[in-house]
Amino acid sequence: MLVTHGGVITVLMAELLGTDFSVAKLMTVQRGGFAQLSILTGHPAYLMRLEAPEPV
Repeated sequence: MLVTHGGVITVLMAELLGTDFSVAKLMTVQRGGFAQLSILTGHPAYLMRLEAPEPV
């Protein structure tokens, strides 16, 4: 588990998913949101979940 701000998450998603940063910015992780990636050895990374925070 990695907890960080959205900019770092966007850069990590771009790197792990092999996309340009401009494409990764379209997958916005909102403040308090959640992103889950699969990064199994020997397999390409893929996005499993991208969720907005639950309203309070």
